[in-house]
Amino acid sequence: MNFITKAATEGDNNSAQFHLGDIYYNGKCKIPKDENEGIKWLRKAALRNNKKAIKLLEKLGIEILG
Repeated sequence: MNFITKAATEGDNNSAQFHLGDIYYNGKCKIPKDENEGIKWLRKAALRNNKKAIKLLEKLGIEILG
């Protein structure tokens, strides 16, 4: 989890941002579910053109720019 968090924050890695958002939004990897934190990271990934993040936000009915 530390590797993903570091890549998402320091590396500005849109794939890591997507995975971090997915982990928080769905409560995976023994991390408590936190939809707001998940959406924050999914939006960051989507703004960096991560197709999976864009597709998931659209599926959830959540605007990329919130």
